[in-house]
Amino acid sequence: MNHFLAALLMDCKKSGTACCLHALDRLMQKVWFDRRQNENAVLLHHLARLALLLESSRHEDSLQKARWQEYLAEYLAARLAEPFSHCQNLLRQHEILTYLADKRRHLTLTTEQARQLEQQFQWAQEDDYRQYSMSDCHSRILAAYHFGDYSNAYARLARHTVPGRHRLIVRQLQSHNESRLLDTAGSAGNTHFLDSHQTRPIELVARLRQGNTTVVLFCDLPPAQAETIEIDLLGQPARFPRALADIALLAACPILPVIAYHDGSRHQLQTGRLIQARAVHSESREAATRRITQRLVSFFERHFIRHPEQWRYLNLLPAYYDIAASPDVQHA
Repeated sequence: MNHFLAALLMDCKKSGTACCLHALDRLMQKVWFDRRQNENAVLLHHLARLALLLESSRHEDSLQKARWQEYLAEYLAARLAEPFSHCQNLLRQHEILTYLADKRRHLTLTTEQARQLEQQFQWAQEDDYRQYSMSDCHSRILAAYHFGDYSNAYARLARHTVPGRHRLIVRQLQSHNESRLLDTAGSAGNTHFLDSHQTRPIELVARLRQGNTTVVLFCDLPPAQAETIEIDLLGQPARFPRALADIALLAACPILPVIAYHDGSRHQLQTGRLIQARAVHSESREAATRRITQRLVSFFERHFIRHPEQWRYLNLLPAYYDIAASPDVQHA
């Protein structure tokens, strides 16, 4: 697929985007007419159109948003096996939810307002998590996802930080409410925010090895922003960040997946099963990293299938399958 896209992008530079798009559509019409259509061909078609449009945006310094949204909806329809109109609606909902999430991140909240936002979550495993936090002083990693109202969800988690325990939150997106939200949990003194672009994995490994430390680390960043490993997503090979699994294996500490979502009536917070980060059955480090990352992705996938519009990176989904079709973050 990468070779095919590379050839298309080369033609794009020579002949122009419009010409290549027209030729690509005619080629796919012939494939359908000859009744040789298959899922991979359809997905390749949509990926190629996205890649060509992206290439034109890089050269012309403008992204044709309407056409991009149309092509992206067609790609999602093929990938998710949903009607085109449904995927158009998903993208509209996603755009609204992302806008509102960004607005919330930059609001200045009072302590009471922050507390109310934390209490909006229904969390069935809260008592289990509280007991686990109080009884185990070993280091752990909380695997986080940019899903639902994730910023307020992790503030709710901070309420159960045991006094004296260190918390490191590695985040990509900053919020004006970080300190205030954590102040409500009484844990701000032992909590530190780290920029994902400036934090080396080996530093996190060293902190985890010291014990009594919790690291909150997002494991769903787009491939352009992280080193990745191949896993299975929606029944097809894809690439997801590998750093969390690598760090956990080096530090020999467990991983607890945590995700927030809205079920249609209220916000939910769910923790998954604890993942022990160690090689099994004499597997290699690479195999262990892939297995652990797959478990993190499988946990995420169950929620993504039900609520795809709540994932911040829905509009970047093609990038997880083929980096050539990935728009820069500023274009998203």
